[in-house]
Amino acid sequence: MLDDMGHCNPRQRGLWAFLVALGTVFASAPLARAQEAAVAPPDEPPPPPPIEAATEPPLPPVEVATDIPPPPPPPPPPPPYVPPPYVPPPLPPKPSRWYFLHPGVFPEADLFAGIAQLGLVTPSAKEFYGGAQVGLFGAEAAHFTGIAQVGLLHTNVERVFRGGVELTLGRNLVKEVYGGAQIALYRNVVTDLFVGLVQYALVRNDTHRFLGLAQIGTRNGTDAFIGGVQLGAYNVIGAGLDWDGGGSRGGGFVGALQIGAFNKIDHGNFAGIAQIGGVNTVEDGDFRGVAQIGLVNIAEERFYGALQVGLLNGIDEEFYGIGQLGAVNIAGDDFHGVFQAGAANLLLEQSFHGFGQFGLGAYVDEEFQGVFQTSALFNYVDDSFSGVLQLGGLFNYVDDDFRGVFQIGGFNGVHEEFYGLAQIGVVNMTGDDQIGAQLGMVNLVKDHIHGLQAGVFASAEEVTGMQLGVANYSDRLTGATMGLYNRSKHVRGVQIGLINQTERLRGLQLGLVNLSKQGGLPFFPVMNIGL
Repeated sequence: MLDDMGHCNPRQRGLWAFLVALGTVFASAPLARAQEAAVAPPDEPPPPPPIEAATEPPLPPVEVATDIPPPPPPPPPPPPYVPPPYVPPPLPPKPSRWYFLHPGVFPEADLFAGIAQLGLVTPSAKEFYGGAQVGLFGAEAAHFTGIAQVGLLHTNVERVFRGGVELTLGRNLVKEVYGGAQIALYRNVVTDLFVGLVQYALVRNDTHRFLGLAQIGTRNGTDAFIGGVQLGAYNVIGAGLDWDGGGSRGGGFVGALQIGAFNKIDHGNFAGIAQIGGVNTVEDGDFRGVAQIGLVNIAEERFYGALQVGLLNGIDEEFYGIGQLGAVNIAGDDFHGVFQAGAANLLLEQSFHGFGQFGLGAYVDEEFQGVFQTSALFNYVDDSFSGVLQLGGLFNYVDDDFRGVFQIGGFNGVHEEFYGLAQIGVVNMTGDDQIGAQLGMVNLVKDHIHGLQAGVFASAEEVTGMQLGVANYSDRLTGATMGLYNRSKHVRGVQIGLINQTERLRGLQLGLVNLSKQGGLPFFPVMNIGL
């Protein structure tokens, strides 16, 4: 057969080759499956055949009705739409409560609580709580609590104003004021009570009762003044309130100060601290007060008040107040106050207790207890001085102890002891011990000085500190002395000068001539040391 194949044509040879290969594949397939079966695990049993679902009987045939009624006829078309007549909505109610801002021509509110109510003409509110109420013409409120009420021509608060300031060019009208200030170019009117800081009007202020620090105007009128200062050219008490023809209700002046060119108590008594003016009058009643300040002021008994100001101020007994200010100030007994200021300030019998005496001359019969006693000519204290400064042009003299800081004058004298920083003058003298410095041409301490003496001539029985001058003298020196001539009986320290002289040296002498009886050499130039 092979031979026959060899003699076959090429097409036959290809066919035979395909058949041989196909036979080989089919012969090797059982062998391969046997090998895989020997290696692979045993096969799982086949799953049971599925259970067939029960069949339902067939549905009966549906009968179709043949007698269907006809559909209803369609509805008729709707009539054409006719809109209802237009009825405008009702206007919202006018707000009676405003918050934050309330602008308008005539803004009105029962209650405003916010930053500002602004009116082109006049804003008004029954109750105002906020920052400012401002109107170009005016501003009105029944009760105002805020910072400012401002109107060009007027402001009006029917009841109570509590706040900072009422400001207008025309008139401020209020029943009661509790706050900062009323300021007007023309007039301020308070029909009942003012409690505040300042009421200021260029023309006039009128109140029934004023409780405050100042009422400032050309004319100030009040029935009862209780406060700090009423300042005006013309101040009238008791006939001040004539608003709407009401006239005066009577009363008096009760307060601290009334300052004016002309002060008049028209109906009632003067009861206060001071009345200050060129002319002071009290009519239809007694003067029952503390002070009346004018050209001449005399009180036969005690003075309790603020100021006594005049050419001549006299108190027969004690003075209790701020001060006496005049050409001549006299207190027959103790002075308790701030100052005496005048050409002559005199305490004839007792002591001064206050801030200071200022003038040409001052005299205190007993103790001075204050801060300053300053006079262009002299200061004289017949007892002790306790203060900061005694300053006199010609001399200062204290007949007892001086306790202070400075005593400055041409001549400064202390009869007993000096406790302070320095005496400064041409001549300084202390009759006993001194703690402090003496700076002047001549410095004298009778006993012991703890401090410095500096000038032309210095002398003390005992020095603990330093002497600087042309000539310095002491019995005992503990410290240093420098000058042209230094002399001390006992030296514990340093002597520096052209001539240094001592009886006992325990220290150093530096100078051209050094003399020592004990300690060091009796005579040795330049430097001498004693132990």
